[in-house]
Amino acid sequence: MEQSKKNTEVLHEVLKGEIAATETYRQVLEKLDDDANRNFVNKMYDDHEGAVSRLKLHAAIHGETPLKESGAWGTFAQAYTGAAKIFGDKAALGALESGEEHGLTQYQDALNDESVDPLFKADIRNTFIPQQKNHIQSLDSLISGLGN
Repeated sequence: MEQSKKNTEVLHEVLKGEIAATETYRQVLEKLDDDANRNFVNKMYDDHEGAVSRLKLHAAIHGETPLKESGAWGTFAQAYTGAAKIFGDKAALGALESGEEHGLTQYQDALNDESVDPLFKADIRNTFIPQQKNHIQSLDSLISGLGN
């Protein structure tokens, strides 16, 4: 497989994940009971919206039409988060944290892939991975603050 095609595949997989993240964050935001938690979660949602925009720009730079839907991953993530919402804020935030951990793994894999464009890798290293780690830490703190 040529390097450019592999780079596009990796980019599209990461973009699907980010679109799924915006969909699931939107879903959780609709149901969160606590306003303080909603403010934290809304900031993370905004970060994912920014990531979607940035990833679409990377696709355009390579002459690709950016994806507009999350596909099967988004369907699974929404179902998982929807089920978690039934059990309250703690479960919903835990579902978001699991998604963030999955996203971090995707970014780390992309960073280690030799076919990925250096400009994309710079964004991964300087923006996307730090955001994912920050989101995981923030969600963990929110969950811990909710108690049992």
